Amino acid sequence: MTGLRRLSHGENRGKGPSFQSVREMLTKKFFQVAFALAVILLAGNALIEAFLPIFAIDLTGATTTDVGICLATFNIACVVTTFLLGRASDKFGRRLTTAIGMTISAIAYLSYMLVTSLPQMLLATMGAAVGFSLAGPALLALLTDITAPEEYGTAMGIYGVFEDVGVMAGPLLYGFVWKSQGLASIFYVSATLEALGVILTLTLRHRKKQ
Repeated sequence: MTGLRRLSHGENRGKGPSFQSVREMLTKKFFQVAFALAVILLAGNALIEAFLPIFAIDLTGATTTDVGICLATFNIACVVTTFLLGRASDKFGRRLTTAIGMTISAIAYLSYMLVTSLPQMLLATMGAAVGFSLAGPALLALLTDITAPEEYGTAMGIYGVFEDVGVMAGPLLYGFVWKSQGLASIFYVSATLEALGVILTLTLRHRKKQ
């Protein structure tokens, strides 16, 4: 799902990002929080994509076909949620939609600890997909709101880097936690990170750039 970075609108009207503009963006609190949220979101997404097959087998005794159904369910739910609720951030606000999405994700991750059957696994997976699909586009919209049009390219490029950091860091973190603390600890850590994301989101204050 790293394609979120491609959802931005507008073109970079300058001559390209300079080291100075990138450094200034990275030193502003708003952008620091937004990029940290990108890491949290994509780390959670990586948790599903990297470990869902193992979850399904260990928790429900799923077959390889069942694993494929679980992965398909996540992606289908992402598509449907984005299509049906894509305008949620326009109606309810960027911060609130992002916070709601991350809250849903946290609940979904914790619910994996209660899974004992494939249907329950599918429900938890759909919850994770709904949360991710609500928070991701809303966060990106929030970022474009605060970014001057001539800096869209720079902001989206940096955002994409932090998305990739989340994709890389997520499996490493959760793999280490699983090995050292056990399977249940993964869900606690992921839910805690999402809760931290909610708090960070609600601290954001911004005024839309014209």
